[in-house]
Amino acid sequence: MFKSLKGKLVASFTAVVLILCLGVSLISMKMTIKHLTEHTYSELQQIAALEAKYIRASQDAEIRYVEALAKSEIILDESVPWEEKVAYFEEEAQRTGFVEFCFTDGNGESTTYSMGQEKCNIKDREYFQKALSGQGAMSDLLIGRNTGKPEFFYAAPVKKDGEIVGVFYGKKNATALSEVASNIQYGETGFGFIVDNNGRVVGSSDEALVTEQFNFIEAAAEDKELQSLADLIQNRMSKRETGSGEYTYQGKERLVGFAPIEESPWIMVVGIEKEEALQ
Repeated sequence: MFKSLKGKLVASFTAVVLILCLGVSLISMKMTIKHLTEHTYSELQQIAALEAKYIRASQDAEIRYVEALAKSEIILDESVPWEEKVAYFEEEAQRTGFVEFCFTDGNGESTTYSMGQEKCNIKDREYFQKALSGQGAMSDLLIGRNTGKPEFFYAAPVKKDGEIVGVFYGKKNATALSEVASNIQYGETGFGFIVDNNGRVVGSSDEALVTEQFNFIEAAAEDKELQSLADLIQNRMSKRETGSGEYTYQGKERLVGFAPIEESPWIMVVGIEKEEALQ
């Protein structure tokens, strides 16, 4: 009888110990997962903030370059043959990664520095208006009026005798920001992309998303798999806050950090697949 009672007590005690050990293990596992997740969020957020500052600095450099070109005497010098002006600015464009350069008068009538002298009116464009007021400017990703393709524009005022008489601007391909996103390296599954406040992709290693003007928020209306990312963009990123979050894409959970790119409508996003982050 005593042996039977003793056996029951040992069994009960063993069961309690096992349950306690299991509980401790589960708590420890949850704490580890929480720690790894928070650590990953912190690193991703820091990387996104650094990349955002880099992009801001690079865009400022592009504006300063166009401002310097806008001071070229060749722009307003009527004694310089058109062919010579075209050759000069085409060489500059090829050297610096621009598609082409243009001059616009005070009424917004634009002429491209090319032998075809393509023309259009850009008086309603924000970058033109800002440059005409005396400031260097850059645009969001816009559809070019001569090309019909998405492009970035960088503009600066052109002055004569101290007075603004027009605007000089250059165009860059839609994929100009994609190089930054493509160079993001974080673990094996790390990635980066850039969206604007409306959820449109303006920089990605998948350049088709940029050239096709892919919008995560709009696409989520038909593809529910994109809903968690669309919500993150709409509820957090577009508020211009630096932060982190999680979403599911192509069947995989992803952790991301994000930061706004100052003086632009863009947000830098850096992420990694959750499975790798928790290894």
